[in-house]
Amino acid sequence: MLILPAFLQQGRSDFDREAAAFLAELSDIAYGEREQAFTALVARGAKEATFFSKHNTHCVLVDFGSFRVVAFRGAEAHETKGVIAALKGNRCKLSAGGISKNGITVHGGFMAAVDRIWDALYPKIASQNSPLYITGHGLGGALGVLLAGMRIARETKSPIKDNLAAVYSFGCPKIGNAAFANFIKSPVGIRHHRVVNSTDIVALLPFPSPRYRHAGELHYIDGNGEIHSEIGRLDQFKDQVCTILNSLADGDGFKGWLPWQLYAAHSIGVYFRRLRE
Repeated sequence: MLILPAFLQQGRSDFDREAAAFLAELSDIAYGEREQAFTALVARGAKEATFFSKHNTHCVLVDFGSFRVVAFRGAEAHETKGVIAALKGNRCKLSAGGISKNGITVHGGFMAAVDRIWDALYPKIASQNSPLYITGHGLGGALGVLLAGMRIARETKSPIKDNLAAVYSFGCPKIGNAAFANFIKSPVGIRHHRVVNSTDIVALLPFPSPRYRHAGELHYIDGNGEIHSEIGRLDQFKDQVCTILNSLADGDGFKGWLPWQLYAAHSIGVYFRRLRE
């Protein structure tokens, strides 16, 4: 008999490895064609699934009865160049439903992507009382965090029942400025669990820039599969170097001038397997 993660059924907002693995699997399913994805979701306990797609923005709202999940499609490891190119876009104010937040800026391309489906998706996620989780991989994670931020911005002047439990992202790039990061973790904000696999290059993007800062609580998976919620940058760097050297010693080689491990680590399949270990 299929048993759904207890943390999700209880609507809990704190981090749980089993819940993270389940949501990583849903993020993986979000890459599939609609019919294939629907079959996979039903097999995992879904009672209903509603797909949203416009231009290059794709997500699915899944109802499991005791909780719901919005899973965004992202960009896989072989699309890393496209991710880097996309991150060169302009910034804009965080806004939703005609309400904008002064001083809070986010990536304009991400904002435009969520805007495409906002009018169709927002009424669906705002009309039910069951706990809502938002998830996504890579760019999909960024869109998920931004959706949560837009909803919070929208509801500060149009409050409804708070059913947004948490966001789980996997290999998520930076989305906005320091003010956005502070807004996400503020009392009116949301728990964002930012899961990062040791050498995932996408999670480092955009490379050091005063205009972008990571938002959310880091859950770092080291080269041995251990998850650290408190780990300094120096310890991360040491682990990343060791992981890359071990990968090269195992014969993984290079892709261009970069070790293959930097690309392989971004795969949502790798995230799922490591969280299941």
